[in-house]
Amino acid sequence: MYASRRRLLLLCIPLIFLAVQCRSAPTAEAAPSRDVVRKPAGPPYLGILYSTGSRNAHPYRDPYAAPTVGARIVEVLPSSPAERAGLRIGDTIISANGEPVVAGNSLNLQIRKMSPGETLRLVVIRRNGAREIVPAELEPLPARLAR
Repeated sequence: MYASRRRLLLLCIPLIFLAVQCRSAPTAEAAPSRDVVRKPAGPPYLGILYSTGSRNAHPYRDPYAAPTVGARIVEVLPSSPAERAGLRIGDTIISANGEPVVAGNSLNLQIRKMSPGETLRLVVIRRNGAREIVPAELEPLPARLAR
């Protein structure tokens, strides 16, 4: 009788370890969700072309013209974040995320600090002189525009 209990015990021990291992293994319920939000790849993109400085800042036209603050929008690309945000040709962006737009590349520097999917807060002076805060959600640079 003692031998049969011993054999039974020796057979049960591996089954117990197997059951513990199966219990701790990931199941279909514990599998990672496919609904995980991934950060879009690529540099951030707003979708405007702009100029900075005074319209008359060319040294041959008026060497003493005072430079203006801001980036004047000269083109809004179709289906871009800027178009969806309501930016228009002739608007002047005077600040981005609280930082003034004063130099030629200061707007680009503010955009590059961010990631696609983040919202850029722009202070814009419209062509009629009205000042507005415009939120624009940045997107990854489209492949057709990448170099």
